[in-house]
Amino acid sequence: MYTTRFIAPKEVKLVNTLFSVHSKLIGEELTPNELDNMIQYYRSLIEVDLMKISMVFDENDSPVAMYTARLFPKIKGWWVAATKIKVPTNHFNTTSKIMAPGLDLMLETLEAEGYYKFWMGAPEQHHNIRNAVMVKQSNLLHRYDWVDELVIPKGERCDVEIFEQNRRTCNWTDILVRMFVLKQEYRIEHMRKQGHINYTGALTSSKVPKPS
Repeated sequence: MYTTRFIAPKEVKLVNTLFSVHSKLIGEELTPNELDNMIQYYRSLIEVDLMKISMVFDENDSPVAMYTARLFPKIKGWWVAATKIKVPTNHFNTTSKIMAPGLDLMLETLEAEGYYKFWMGAPEQHHNIRNAVMVKQSNLLHRYDWVDELVIPKGERCDVEIFEQNRRTCNWTDILVRMFVLKQEYRIEHMRKQGHINYTGALTSSKVPKPS
């Protein structure tokens, strides 16, 4: 039986456990020094409410998976800083069942805080596999549309600041930045809960008339 919760700053060392079996992130090994620096960076961000880590635990209260969110409060968006499962397999159908509760906790919590969009950087094939499988396992991902925003060439950085806040340079393939946007009908639910008296919650955008 799995449980899922957000971890506190003092618990960030639990991330080490997830990398103890498989130390790769986006197909590349993390050195012990890189992992330690990443963990310290995560802790510093959690302490100032700029990051959340939703972690999945097994029946022995041992970490088995996580989703991380780098928050950008000024634009009410977030970046999937990293996803990790302790014992990966070649079958994402298997791992997605374990990871889905971590994603759902993140989406549910951040939507309630007004975060209706997020970005993720990964190889295009990884994106497509993840989308196809995770939408079946997650209770909330179907509420989102997605669009591709940018391709970052192999070994390069980009000039979009928020895409580089929590991203290692990938030296073996291009990275596709994909944006996920909460659909209007689900935004309406949250907006109405905020109690705006004059908010009507239109399901479709007004069409701008063509000039005569």
